Amino acid sequence: MIKKVFIILFLSLIITIITNCCTETYLHELTEISLLNLDNSLESGFVSYVDSILASAYGILINFTYNVEFETNRIVKMNFGGDLYATSCNIKDVIRYKIAEISITSDNDFNNTCPAGASLNDLFLIENDYESDDLSLEIDEFIEIYNRKKDPISSINIILMDTPQYASFHNFTISIKLENGTMISATTLIYLEI
Repeated sequence: MIKKVFIILFLSLIITIITNCCTETYLHELTEISLLNLDNSLESGFVSYVDSILASAYGILINFTYNVEFETNRIVKMNFGGDLYATSCNIKDVIRYKIAEISITSDNDFNNTCPAGASLNDLFLIENDYESDDLSLEIDEFIEIYNRKKDPISSINIILMDTPQYASFHNFTISIKLENGTMISATTLIYLEI
């Protein structure tokens, strides 16, 4: 009888020392973006469903959609007083592919220096709710912050900082190239008033 008690105590001590730990990883892969027109003419901007907006108040809301995969890595390790639960897991979020490039274009001439199809990245700033003290970020600055973050960003607002030469319709296309070569694009139509 005493032998059985010692065996049970010995086994429970071994189970406490050798634990089965794991790391649960949520892999977020950007798969789609959608665009909504913003009107910033009031104190706080709002999504606009009208066909025209003043160019000086125009912005675009970009919503990000992710595919999420789940991975569990189990390891057996010796544990002498740390986490003593056999079911303990560390949970972490990871963005699977970093952004390599963001491109903003229009199907219409914006001005003399930005014809249809030319990059308009220099004409837009991203409203900053992230890591920097700046109120707005250039596209490249945002990419650096996005690529450093561990958890995904659900949306961003980009604000037009210049007015077109003429009032006209624009199909703004935003394309995001990921580090694995995947290209994700969306387009929004708006009549920019001047």
